[in-house]
Amino acid sequence: MTSDCIKEVVQGGGAKVAFWGVISATGTSCCKLYNQNMNSALYGDVIENELIPSINMWHLETNGIYQQDNAPYYKTRDIKALFEDLSINILPWPAHSPDLNPVENLWAIIDKKFKKIPMHTIQELNESLRSEWLSVESTICANLIKSMPKRIAEYVKAKGGAIEK
Repeated sequence: MTSDCIKEVVQGGGAKVAFWGVISATGTSCCKLYNQNMNSALYGDVIENELIPSINMWHLETNGIYQQDNAPYYKTRDIKALFEDLSINILPWPAHSPDLNPVENLWAIIDKKFKKIPMHTIQELNESLRSEWLSVESTICANLIKSMPKRIAEYVKAKGGAIEK
């Protein structure tokens, strides 16, 4: 399971929203849009009220591996304790490595579609984000996650440098 889906989305220099969603090899799950900056308290709420229901919906074990990037609010004592209490293992993640991240690669796919959709209000942006996220085919997520061993090998070969997506 991977969740590095907190992404600020800006269209046309206008409004922005923060987005959280989760993917697994079975597809995308819930998504949550926020009009405030993410912090550890809000992230703790997301874990308890969005991530755990997604794990339950997919019938996954909570002791699976969870991937997130290195945002400062992910590393607070409270968040680490919450994951420990929930028996969720965090995959160590190298800094500045979006090309390794399956979610970032999924965003690239979604962004291509977004460029074709005119949006004029924050509500249209929210609706489009939710619709695109939830309509991603499960095979896309599965292929992105299955590509991880190859991506990691390329990353090692590039000595931590950028790799092809």
